[in-house]
Order: sequence, then C-alpha cells, then structure tokens
Amino acid sequence: MGMSCRQGLLHCLEHKCSLPPEVEEGNVEYKYRLKPDMPEQRLSQLKSQLQVADDGTIHGLHKNDLDDSLEVLARMCSGVGAQIAGTEERRVSRRPELYAAEVRVCLTAPQATTSRRTVKVAFVGDTDSGKSTLVGVLSGGALDDGKGSVRLSLLRHRHEVISGQTSSLAVEFLPFDDETKTPIRHDYDSLEPLPLTKQKQLLDAGRVAQFLDLAGDVRYQKTTYSALTSWATPDWICVVVSATAEIESLRDWLTLVLGLEIPFFIVLSKTDLVDSATVLRHATQIPEYIAELRRTLFGVSVPPYAVSLLRVSNVTGEGIENLTNHFYRLRPRRNVRLMNYLLDTFPEQDGLFCVEGVQSFPDVGTVLMGTVLHGAISVGSVAQVGPTAGGDFISVTLNSAHRMRLSTPTVFPGQLVTIAIEPATAVAQIHKGSILAVTDSNVGRLEMTNTIEADVIGCSAEQAAAVTTAEPVHGMLYWMGSRWTAQLTSLHTFYGEIKLRASFLLVEAHASPLPGSRVIFVGPHFRIEGLVHLPLVAQ
Repeated sequence: MGMSCRQGLLHCLEHKCSLPPEVEEGNVEYKYRLKPDMPEQRLSQLKSQLQVADDGTIHGLHKNDLDDSLEVLARMCSGVGAQIAGTEERRVSRRPELYAAEVRVCLTAPQATTSRRTVKVAFVGDTDSGKSTLVGVLSGGALDDGKGSVRLSLLRHRHEVISGQTSSLAVEFLPFDDETKTPIRHDYDSLEPLPLTKQKQLLDAGRVAQFLDLAGDVRYQKTTYSALTSWATPDWICVVVSATAEIESLRDWLTLVLGLEIPFFIVLSKTDLVDSATVLRHATQIPEYIAELRRTLFGVSVPPYAVSLLRVSNVTGEGIENLTNHFYRLRPRRNVRLMNYLLDTFPEQDGLFCVEGVQSFPDVGTVLMGTVLHGAISVGSVAQVGPTAGGDFISVTLNSAHRMRLSTPTVFPGQLVTIAIEPATAVAQIHKGSILAVTDSNVGRLEMTNTIEADVIGCSAEQAAAVTTAEPVHGMLYWMGSRWTAQLTSLHTFYGEIKLRASFLLVEAHASPLPGSRVIFVGPHFRIEGLVHLPLVAQ
C-alpha cells in the first residue's frame, strides 16, 4: 500500500474504502469480533485489527461490542504473557454509529531486578574452526550434516553463505528450564509459529545463555573488536579451535582475551575428523601452551590458570551435551572496576545507559541500542543524552524498551536492550559512545575528554620504548563498541616493568572514558589491548 498498517486503517476509515485481504502469514490479523465465550487460546499474532473481515472490509461494531472485544483481547494477552501496547479507535465513515479499531500487541519480558538470568558468551576462533556451526547446533538442537547446514540460520549476508565466513555479529539464545536444567526446545508438533515459540521459550526460561557469534577472518576483525570492547562485553569467551589445526593458531585469540581480562574456556571442535591420539595430544598441550603464553605476556612467573577444555563434534554430537551443561553452570561476570566507580559517583536511583547503536524506524522513531550500566531505567522517564557535537546533553523521553526481543517496562544493569525515544530529530545528534542518563543530578559529572589512559598488554618492552621515543603512532582505537581515529602518544612500563600503560588521543572527538571500559588499539604493525585506567573526578 506504500504506507504502514496503522496509516492504512485510518486512511480507509476516512476514505470509505477497504483494507487489502488478510495474508495468512505475518504479524497482522483481522478480527470482526472477539466474544467473551471464545476459548482462551494462545495469542499467535502480534497485531490485531478489530471489526475488519478477512477480505479487508471494514464493517464496524457498536461501542459496547467494541469494548467487550477489547476486554476479551486483554484477557487473552494476560494468559500468554503479552500486553496491549496501543489502541487506535475510529468511527466508520459510512456508518458513524459504528467503530473500528487497531490494537498493537507485544509479548512482555519477565520482570527481574538483576540480569542474573542471562549469561553472554562470545564465540571466537579462526576461520573454519566451526564457531558458527557450533552456535547453530547448540541453539537449534539439530546436528550438522558435515557441510555447515545448521549455520545458515545465523548468516545474514549472501557473501557469508557463499564463502562460509562470518562477517557480522549474529546473536542466538539457548533458554534453560531451571527444574530439569535442560534446554527448552521448540515443539515442532505445535501449531504455533516458530518466532513466537522462541519468544515463549525465553519467557519461560529460568536461565538463558546468549550466544554472540563473532567473525574470525582478518578482513572482518573490526566487527569482532567492536563487539569485545562494547558495554555488552560478553561474560565469557568460548575460544574454538579445530582439532585439525595447529595449537599455535590460538595465540592471537588468547592474547586478546587475556589482555581484555575476560574469562574464557576452550572448545576443541571437529574431533570426528582426527583420531583419538590427536585429540588427547591437543587436550594435553593446550593448557601447557596457555601457561607459557601467560608467562610471555606478563613477563614473570604466574600462578597456574585453570582453563576448562571441552571436546565436541558438530556432526556426531560427541560432547554437545557436556558443553550444554557447561553453559547452564556459567554465571554472569560483572566489571568490578566500573561497578565500584559508578557506585561511588552516582546515586543508586540514577540510571545510566551506554549507546552502542542508533537507528531510525518509520512509526517508531529513534531507537538506541546498548547496555544498561547503572540503576534501573523505566519507560516513560525523561533522560539526558550526550554529549552532542557541541558538547551538550539533550532531553529525550523513553517511549518503549525491548530485551531479548521482548517488550519490558523496566531494564536493569548488565542488560543489552533497545530503547525507543522521542523526539525523532534526536537521531541526528546522538552517536555511538553517547551516554543516556536518567538522573536529577548534574550530568556534568560524566567528564568529557579526548585523552584516555589504559593498562595494556600485547607488545614487548622494546616496542614500548620505541613508541615512547618516536612520534605519536596513528591507528584505530576500538572502544565502547565504536571505532575512533586516535594517536598512541605514549607507552611506558610500570610496576617493575611488568605492565604497560598507554595514553591515547582521540582525533576530533570527545567522550567519557569510564574506568574499566575495554580498549583495543590497532597500529601499523602491532595491536595492544587492555582496560581504561584513568579515574574521573566528579564535577
């Protein structure tokens, strides 16, 4: 029609015409009337248009009958964990005594005061290590055919399907039943559509493992670096290595996760392609290799580091159940340095949200994607977002919030969410790295600067000395889920020449470098990674 469904309904009412016939598939459902004696069945559509026949003809109902139908719909929603997000009523032009209505319905996320129910796990590893296939097997519950068929649901672009290489971030969920401690799988005998069933699984889950499938190819590492340095930093890293590969292929990924101080475990994949002796050799040598790498990176003798190592085959299913149980046992990990700073700086009731993506959608407006850092944030609140290009904060109203693809009235620290705001014009002033603050205090305490200090690893003392005595090194700084053009202005050793402290200068940009945020700097010939050190002083 060239217009949204809401525009279409109102247009037809005003111009005495009909809607297009109802399409069997999709999220639009026409209903002439909902009677109180109708069975309380599951709600299978996310939008309903009342007083409209299946052929699109708008008949209309008397006001009392319309109110009764809306009451029945409200009861149906409450029975399946949904809510009425909005109702638009209009008189039927050719019969003014009759009414038609459009009702928007959305599933509602369960309320929780913490994010304990969800643990975020990122999958990293070389190309062809089997990361995407493993995520597909775990989230879908079906084994692979040896040709990567189960990963097709994760791929978002045609070139990914052709090359078999992930270039974008894919997100999947594995919901668990707390009573049986087993995954909640889709009942394919059910008549419910698959997307709604997945949402219901998330609603019913006692715990949820959220999987982030990251790119392994060097051409797409900017996607991986951005994901690992965002505020949605995973609680755990699953480093996947193929049993057919050399152990040295782990070095780059282990250096990355050790520098970012993210706990990790190892999955040895494709065990069906090698003999048992090779699997045993890898299982013995990998822990030794990790210990040696830690001694090299940190420059001193370090205590033993216990790392879980699990063996799996995506084709035969060997080890998949054990790995699934491992995900159930994992718990979220909080960024202690950041948490302590926020507790010391902001009142408990203040809500802080880091913007990691900004988009504009028709009929919705400006949508912010990111992570709740501190406090609880509720729909309907008035917030300050900034800094803008001029260094100011602008006032916005929070219209809706979604988590795990479900609507929720309140979001809490550690949760990855999307928030719709108004005015719509705000999209031009907000960028990645902006902070949304729901506070009565002065947002000036979020000090803006173009200088960042971080404790890092990734290069030798000789490289540090060369950087210190030479001109500033230009490169890309991955931080707060974004890429920043920056200069590495100094890099020096401290604490007995064991650690390195780096200073970065953002080029033509200002931001709030909250302590504990993770950074990756990619220079001409080296890469360093670590955590922001510089403490901020409240104004």
